[in-house]
Amino acid sequence: MNLKGKRGFTLIEAFAGSAIFIVAICAIGLATYTEFSFINQNREKALATMAAQEYVEHIRAMSFDNILAINSSWAMSTANIPSAFTYLKNPQGTVTVDNLYGVDNMRRVSVTVSWDSLAGGSKSRRLVTLMSRSGIDKQ
Repeated sequence: MNLKGKRGFTLIEAFAGSAIFIVAICAIGLATYTEFSFINQNREKALATMAAQEYVEHIRAMSFDNILAINSSWAMSTANIPSAFTYLKNPQGTVTVDNLYGVDNMRRVSVTVSWDSLAGGSKSRRLVTLMSRSGIDKQ
């Protein structure tokens, strides 16, 4: 067999090509992992925000006098835990009602949802709203 004039890849070229291919595959894998981490973190934040919003709506359904009875911080009871809590790892919620402006007919209500993130560490979301004795858009 005559190999004169025929050229192929040398061993060094094959190794270089393989190394470039491996680096490209690793970069794609890392980008995919990072993307899924961001998606999971945003999912957790959305669930916590939904839980806080659901609890704010629960408080809005209360009479203003019952909101005043909350007075300071208290933990959410098991009877009215938001449904989004079931999708978070070790969720906890607190509600704080304070008299921010010093008037009797308005209170600031803060709902904080905390959870253990799958990415590591503890995370929290806080939703703050104002409640008035006369309700929304009433003079």
